[in-house]
Amino acid sequence: MGSESESTSYVRKDQQPLLKVTGLQKYFSTTSKGLGGMFGRSLPLRAVDDVTFEVMPGEVFGLVGESGSGKSTLGSMVAHLIKPTAGTVELDGKPWSTLSDRELGAKRRDVQVVFQNPYGSLDPRWTVEKIVGEPIVTYERIGRRALRERVAEFLLAVGLSVEHLDRLPSQFSGGQRQRVALARALAGNPRLLVADEPVSALDVSVQAQVINLMRDLHERQSMAMLFISHNLAVVHHLCERVGILYLGKLVEVGPVDVVFSSPLHPYTRSLLDAIPEPDPHPSRLIPLKGEIPSPIAPPSGCHFHPRCIRATVRCGEVAPVITAKGGDRHVACHFPTD
Repeated sequence: MGSESESTSYVRKDQQPLLKVTGLQKYFSTTSKGLGGMFGRSLPLRAVDDVTFEVMPGEVFGLVGESGSGKSTLGSMVAHLIKPTAGTVELDGKPWSTLSDRELGAKRRDVQVVFQNPYGSLDPRWTVEKIVGEPIVTYERIGRRALRERVAEFLLAVGLSVEHLDRLPSQFSGGQRQRVALARALAGNPRLLVADEPVSALDVSVQAQVINLMRDLHERQSMAMLFISHNLAVVHHLCERVGILYLGKLVEVGPVDVVFSSPLHPYTRSLLDAIPEPDPHPSRLIPLKGEIPSPIAPPSGCHFHPRCIRATVRCGEVAPVITAKGGDRHVACHFPTD
């Protein structure tokens, strides 16, 4: 049947994907000391390991996983902020790696990023007008007055006002800073927004405001999103499809309502069982043992098998290939839940 990247496709047959990720890998070199402590050998840290998925035009695709699962590294490769060790990222059928410098510069406009920390992603020396206006002046010839008017429009779109144009980031709250970051991303007129944990650094009271704003912007502009988060409730609220990432590998993909109501993979079930409920049913809970293993020395076979209560000898010896299960669902498990 071939490798995961060869056999797996999440295409909706009536559409061409905007984003196509195929067999994507990112290994980082590390050093392990020898017995004497004087010599070391390089070991790969497998941050992302053979990931394949697609995002359709105008779709919000969620990417979920624990800390250390490779979510942010994957998002950075999608946005071409870091280069993959292997595999391809395609936008409109064109791999990033085959574009000339000129084509790459033009294509970068189609993919914009909102980072996790609004306190570190904005230049503290720039005014809001300069921050939000930078993507515009990079790609367009525009006069100062027209630029100021355009920036003001984007600020209004994210719930800020014209009065904020001349302020510095230090004069804003965390939620307001993230709105500025959103305005900057929108100013590039992207077709795909990579949102990497965009609300995790914000107060709970502000998170809902930013998420609802992102949903409204998506609906108004038909902009596709790769939404990276560990918050399942937010992903359920915002996304149409979801991919579950574990130790650098996708273990389940499908429509978010279906995956969350009837997960196929034991890891997905464990994540959902960890969501606090006012009236839980202990008999239905699947305990998740231990912590996520090191990506430097991942377990053999299925990476999840040391923590899975359904694991058998086969799970420790043979890595499952992610396969279609009908209804636009895919899972990498030898014994998926019916």
